[in-house]
Amino acid sequence: MFLGIDGGGSKTAGVLITREGEICAEHGTGPSSIVGTPSMKSLNTLRTIVEKLCLQAGIRTRNIDLCAIGLNGVDFEDEYAMQHSALFEHLRIPINRGLLVNDAIVALWGGSSSEKACILQHGSGITSAFRSTYGHEVLFDHLNTGDVFDIRYELVTLIARMIDGRHKPTGLKEIVLDYFQVNEAAYHEAVFRQRIPQHLLRSTIGIVVEQWQQHDEAASWLVHSAIDDYVLAAKAMLNKIDAGDVDVVFGGGVIMQFPQMFWELIKEKVGKIYPHAVTHPPRLSSACGAAVMAAYHGGCDPCRIFSNILDKYALVMEKQNAKT
Repeated sequence: MFLGIDGGGSKTAGVLITREGEICAEHGTGPSSIVGTPSMKSLNTLRTIVEKLCLQAGIRTRNIDLCAIGLNGVDFEDEYAMQHSALFEHLRIPINRGLLVNDAIVALWGGSSSEKACILQHGSGITSAFRSTYGHEVLFDHLNTGDVFDIRYELVTLIARMIDGRHKPTGLKEIVLDYFQVNEAAYHEAVFRQRIPQHLLRSTIGIVVEQWQQHDEAASWLVHSAIDDYVLAAKAMLNKIDAGDVDVVFGGGVIMQFPQMFWELIKEKVGKIYPHAVTHPPRLSSACGAAVMAAYHGGCDPCRIFSNILDKYALVMEKQNAKT
């Protein structure tokens, strides 16, 4: 039995599978990310999800052969041993049966079954990783000090520039001001003094996408700038892989809101640099990726496990579509 968990700042998901890739249990709950020493709240969240998965599958914790956890906040080598021991001791899983990595690593395992692959995920945060072979996954700018282009916050700056005359105003300006519930005269102060609620600042991607599809010039600049920067990050990772046939995965809550036109553009740009690259969204969830990772380290063929899980979800979707 292999257990995979993906834990972040907004949610945690877990999957329990057999060595054949059969899913025995799935469960989701609240956030479990950590900063330094794991908090009791995060530890209890993870313990609850492990217990519920075991209960669903009708097994005990001791029946888990390997547990792989991808957690937001596993960032520094000098904290790793402490985080690893604290986590698995609380979960009552032997330390030698527990794998702990940054959540970007399990996202990569879920994103692609290809031996050579890279992923950039842009959601509530930004995570990236790549590998040249199974078991040699490497984080890429996991602290985002290189500052991947974030449409949501670049939009805030762009609106300010429209107001003060540094950028030509478009229809996007009034739509965003209305969404933020602030007038033009008060905008600069509202931004500086953080009077615009964070949930509004972080939820503007739909507005930009809609205006881009309606050919708004400013929205188009934002989208194309983001695409260029996503591809630049992918290029930097691929250069480290010495890639030939490789999967290039883009995912996360921000990116997954884009329509088909986005995927056509980004595939074209990646293809110009690496003609043999296959560009696509994640095939499986990060939690499933964690389970595949555990299975691999438990001696299983990751491609076969990945394919079996993917087939299961395809069958579920086919049944759901048939009902509707």
